[in-house]
Amino acid sequence: MQSRPSLLAAFAVFAATLGAAGSESLLLLGARSEGSRRVIMQDEWALSLADILGFDAALGEHDGGPEAFGLLCPDQLERVTDSGGRRVGARSPLDVPVDLSAPRRPGEGVRVVVNIPAPALYRLSVEGAGAQRWSVDGRTLDHLDPAALGVAHASLLVPLRSGPHELTAQLGRGARVDRAELNAYRALCLAPAEGWRGGQPLRDGDRARTLVQAMGVENRLPAAGAAIEIEGERFESASAWGARSGRRLEDPASADGWAVAAGSPAEFTYRIRLNEPGVFSIEARVKGDAPQVWSIDGRYRIVLHPQGRAGGLTWNFVAALPLAAGIHAIRTLVARTAGIDVIRLVPRRASDSDYMTLAESLGLSVGAPGRLVTRSRADADLSHPAFLHAVGEGAGANRLVRGVAARRPDAPLPPGADNRPLGPMPLPPVIPSEI
Repeated sequence: MQSRPSLLAAFAVFAATLGAAGSESLLLLGARSEGSRRVIMQDEWALSLADILGFDAALGEHDGGPEAFGLLCPDQLERVTDSGGRRVGARSPLDVPVDLSAPRRPGEGVRVVVNIPAPALYRLSVEGAGAQRWSVDGRTLDHLDPAALGVAHASLLVPLRSGPHELTAQLGRGARVDRAELNAYRALCLAPAEGWRGGQPLRDGDRARTLVQAMGVENRLPAAGAAIEIEGERFESASAWGARSGRRLEDPASADGWAVAAGSPAEFTYRIRLNEPGVFSIEARVKGDAPQVWSIDGRYRIVLHPQGRAGGLTWNFVAALPLAAGIHAIRTLVARTAGIDVIRLVPRRASDSDYMTLAESLGLSVGAPGRLVTRSRADADLSHPAFLHAVGEGAGANRLVRGVAARRPDAPLPPGADNRPLGPMPLPPVIPSEI
């Protein structure tokens, strides 16, 4: 593995600027020739995870542990920012608006440079209407049409390094873009229980936890108690077309009622109090099969593609997230005639031992939570068939990067789209240090 900048130097600068370089690494403890019994550091494990998952495109040649930590867990990146003296305000620097102020002729596409403040997995969201094909640095993200919900999210999550990137959109006939934004995908957090710590050895509990998180199976952790349920029709507030319905469906609704988007897309808001912090899997019994947008505390945004049918109700897994004790807001945006019957939060046992037990059930080797992990065991984990099958074999093929939608990003634009090739666009020579 190539040497990386020292953690201490990089951490000090990174905390102030969200991305920097440092001196030559002393943390990675030499090359693999030192033998398979060499203990691996958290810094090296984070870089190895980023590489096997295809996230390393967001890392520069000399980026090290701190950048990889933030790439694998944006929550930790924002905590680093906070500890460095730059408070994370109501709007995070990891939410990057796209400047659409430049005048454009009707039907003309979008072509702008966005400045990314720190390496992370980003998802594009667009408000507007009509068929659109979006690309970043020449790589197609998705074909979007925000008409159904008023907003659309790209199915492809893209790892972006800090600095300038060219964002383009080709628009179909009559399409428009009202607002666009790149957001760090916070629903992903691969990290040990106490967060990443540079210069610290990797222990078996850390290893099992991050592997299970990368495989996306935290909802298979054992339940830690009774589930908390919210009836869909008992929302705190709803947008104009949101309503309560007692209409009978193919499947009887819980408590004989459900929330419905009556004549247009509608957003419903629910509030729930958690007495204890923990990892919770969020599930929902919903009507319809059109995509839905779920938001938890305005921070975690998940696009749900329900496995449902038009006239019935089906249970769908939404996300598994670490949530603090206190009151949480759950918002869901659903398409016309779609609805929500029940929202369920299941507390999960989430100690290192629980993650290790789950990892063992998946076929991975385990030891004791505090046992140090060697380089050879780490290599065996990252090449294990069960792990590769879960994340998608090959760098860049990871389920998170390729997205969850079945649409093909390389499909042709609909008739009327502007397919004229774009010429070279110079990038600005100076990158602002603040967004």
